Amino acid sequence: MKSKKLLLLTLSNLFLLSSLIGCTNSKDKPNDDPINEGPFTVIWNNYDGKLLERDISQARNSTPSYDGNTPVRLQDDTNYYVFKGWDKELAPITEDTTFTAQYDSYPLNNVSETPDGYTDVLPSQTAEGNIFHAFCWTYKQITERLPDIYNAGFKSIQIMPVQQPKSGGASWWAFYQPLSFSIATNSKAGTKAELQTLCEKAEELNISIIADIVFNHLANISDNDLESDGTPKVSPQVADYEPEIYAHRNDATNPTFHHNKNGGITQYYPYGGLPDLNTANELVQTRSLDLLKECIDVGIDGFRFDAAKHIETPNDTKSPSNFWTNTLEVAKTYYHTKTGKNLFAYGEILNEVGEGRPLSNYTQFMAVTDNSFGGAIYDGLSGDAKRATGNYHKQTDASNLVTWIESHDTYADSKPISLMKEFLWVMR
Repeated sequence: MKSKKLLLLTLSNLFLLSSLIGCTNSKDKPNDDPINEGPFTVIWNNYDGKLLERDISQARNSTPSYDGNTPVRLQDDTNYYVFKGWDKELAPITEDTTFTAQYDSYPLNNVSETPDGYTDVLPSQTAEGNIFHAFCWTYKQITERLPDIYNAGFKSIQIMPVQQPKSGGASWWAFYQPLSFSIATNSKAGTKAELQTLCEKAEELNISIIADIVFNHLANISDNDLESDGTPKVSPQVADYEPEIYAHRNDATNPTFHHNKNGGITQYYPYGGLPDLNTANELVQTRSLDLLKECIDVGIDGFRFDAAKHIETPNDTKSPSNFWTNTLEVAKTYYHTKTGKNLFAYGEILNEVGEGRPLSNYTQFMAVTDNSFGGAIYDGLSGDAKRATGNYHKQTDASNLVTWIESHDTYADSKPISLMKEFLWVMR
């Protein structure tokens, strides 16, 4: 009898204990998990995990928005890639969220499979691709827009003259009145460090940077300040950057600037009252080469030479010199030694070369602009389709020509030829 009571008591105690435990658990356990009201962080990564954008302090139930440049994945040995979206739907968020860029892949040997039928692969050589003319863009602005320029299909970007501009580049034309043969230390385009960053970032996208170079002349004082012989006076600001060139500007023998108004197209520059450099002078050639090498050292892949036909060649019958041999040709070797690639160069030669000189005097060193062909294309686009011929206007192999659709001169002067209000471009 005692054992039965003990068992009953024990079972009763267990029931009471379990009831107490149950009551305690039901009392302490919350009905629902607490709602996380945020704020949340949204991460946007490229396919390889590289951070593209980080958005912090995002509200609960807000829909994420990517505000950066279009993600890019470079081609490899077998495929190239086109961005198609993200790995998850852009829907209201209730927690920290990461999005990863996704790409469609296309075989390099089957470009017809692209969505728009266009070949979205950049050529390997600068000379084979389109050139984007970033007129009056800063180095920082170009760097920020590199993915967009890449996705637009441009192989190269032409930047403003890199030399020290007159008055720091207060106006666009001041960049074409340089004070130095070195990369600018005070320029609205940006700093040397920013230029190097641009080159490095462009290299990651297989984009070449082409520097505009002014070797024909330096800055004047004004259009009305002339030497006794009628040639323009050199700006005293040149002395701050090129003291030797300025000091020898008026030497009786072999001065650093020409002083012959009747000397012909390569000895006197008749446009804008600008002092014409004596490009046959050894000091001028040395400083010119120094600039090209400095540009190559920061990552420049090519050059556009302003007013190239106003600088003589070794084959000119009148006032020849070895300027291009001692500058550009040496720079080509320097660049190839550093990179293993070929340096790209083209010169501004508007219309005819002048003074009966053949175009081959220049094409032995560089490609040249075919502005007349570009004008014909413009005529066709503007309504007169019959004038848009398919023939190049300069009589040379097509590999020697750059089809120049629009120049910065016509754009900046607001003439009706302007095709684009924000971008200037050159087709190669």
